[in-house]
Amino acid sequence: MGSLPIGFLKPHIAMAIALAGVLYPGKALGGDSVTLPWSPEASAKYLDGRAEWWLGWSGAARGQGTACLSCHTTVPFALARPALGAQLREKTPGSVEKKLIGILDKRVKNWDKIVGDAGPDKNPFIPFYGTKRKPSALGTESVLNALILINFDVHRGKGTLRPAAKTALANMWEQQQKSGAWLWLDFGLNPWENDGAYYGASMAALALRMAGKNYYHQQDIQKNVDALKKYLNSHYVDQPLHHRLTVLWASSNMPGILNPQDRKKLIEEIHDVQEADGGWSVAKLGKKMVGKGSWKSHGMFPDGVSDGYATGLVVLALKHAGVGADDPKMKQGIAWLNSRQKDGTWPASYPNRPRDPQSDIGKFMRDAATSYAILALTDSPRPSR
Repeated sequence: MGSLPIGFLKPHIAMAIALAGVLYPGKALGGDSVTLPWSPEASAKYLDGRAEWWLGWSGAARGQGTACLSCHTTVPFALARPALGAQLREKTPGSVEKKLIGILDKRVKNWDKIVGDAGPDKNPFIPFYGTKRKPSALGTESVLNALILINFDVHRGKGTLRPAAKTALANMWEQQQKSGAWLWLDFGLNPWENDGAYYGASMAALALRMAGKNYYHQQDIQKNVDALKKYLNSHYVDQPLHHRLTVLWASSNMPGILNPQDRKKLIEEIHDVQEADGGWSVAKLGKKMVGKGSWKSHGMFPDGVSDGYATGLVVLALKHAGVGADDPKMKQGIAWLNSRQKDGTWPASYPNRPRDPQSDIGKFMRDAATSYAILALTDSPRPSR
């Protein structure tokens, strides 16, 4: 007899199973194996396949056998895949994850060529790494390279940053602007690439938090760190809820990123926009502090129906903000995530235009939804190293 979906169980039983999956992945308190209400194996198969497709897609190619990073597919994959590895008791990263990290190592090692945009003969008209890079592309890549490599070293290694991650951090600081932020690619697309400088700065803060206090307290980078904190605080009130959620995620155990009053109000605002089904929707992540603005919801779900990306990001951010698993809103969000996996993925909504959910491009938001749902269900906030 197959197991019942968690949504059909009594609420207190459903929550117990949900918390068992979060707090004791793969093991019960007595050491016996337990069945998670979602399948890490199915998610790993889906995400590995999607990342492999992206890395081999001609549209992502950036020369010398490398590929660009994407906020919807490879970045969420890189953040979530080590968490799946822990669930699956993997002793080493899989081939796709190794390939991605190898690409980033290579690009970091050759960063001067990428920035200088000159080929082996130093001819600026023969770029070494594909087409000429925009300043905003360099800013975006420098932040994401550092974030992914640090995440990999912290979760797949022994917590010690490899030379590649340290170099990526140095490259990131070189691209920081006087404002404290980074130039960010803007394709006019929500939630990451429409006026996304604040989102990018919050990702830089997340990279710092992952690197640990022994790194971000170093004297030689204090001017950079202070400029970043000043930017995040001074531009906070102008941001959509999505960007403010990412800075809430980044701010845990890192003082100065978000003041306590803003943190308290933000948590109340998050609670206020929770959907009746217990999750959260991408459309409402477009809400700004002033006014009722929101993003559109196209395709699979109408407004008012939750999706995996928004719910995953909210639960993840609330965890890092110190909201406990006994909080009623958190319970509902975790239960929603535990009951919504299908074929290894979580449901996604489209904030820009309708998409064919079976096409490769139409799966972009599903890639992000699946990765962030996994992060929300597996991540256990820990003290800063």
